[in-house]
Amino acid sequence: MDFRSTTSTSTSTMSSTQQSPISSSKIVPPAPKPAKMAVLMRDFEGIGFK
Repeated sequence: MDFRSTTSTSTSTMSSTQQSPISSSKIVPPAPKPAKMAVLMRDFEGIGFK
C-alpha cells in the first residue's frame, strides 16, 4: 500500500471524512501509480469535492 502513504499527504488538504469514501471507491482500485492518484486528487478539487 505505497499509494496509501501518498494519499495521507493529499488527505491533509481535503476533509478526512470526504477523503475516506472517495479513496475507498475511486483511488484504491484505479491507482497503480502515485502520479495517477495525484491527478485524481486534483480532478476532485476542480470538480468541487471539497
